[in-house]
Amino acid sequence: MPVNWVTWDENGTLLAQGRTATELSAVTGYRAYWIGQIAKRYHEEGPAGMQNRRHTTSYRPPPVLSPARQEELRAALAEAAARDEPWTGGDVAAWMAQRLGRPVSSHLGGSYLVRLKPRLQVPRPRHALADAAQQDTCKKTSVPC
Repeated sequence: MPVNWVTWDENGTLLAQGRTATELSAVTGYRAYWIGQIAKRYHEEGPAGMQNRRHTTSYRPPPVLSPARQEELRAALAEAAARDEPWTGGDVAAWMAQRLGRPVSSHLGGSYLVRLKPRLQVPRPRHALADAAQQDTCKKTSVPC
């Protein structure tokens, strides 16, 4: 198992123990170039520079509707379903545009419709002429690991 040279122990890191980047590349699996880059970042930023930077920045835009507005839309969809009125993405976009005071595309309305619309949880249909005893013999009897 490779040794993580970034973590601290009572002796410090492997790099602080005087090992070369080439020695560390054999132990950790990193190339010597990247060990040098990480060491440089550590000297410039300290322990805060050792975090994984790939997952620290989200390029996803914030949601258009706040959680309170999403609950309001969910309630409106439930009321429409109770009246048996199907809503489309354009209907949701019109509802959103009215609440937000700006135009909203029907595509965005459709994505919120899919996200917030309740799904009916119904059991799978059974064949009317199926023999229950014969189906029970065909069911798997093994216990999963």
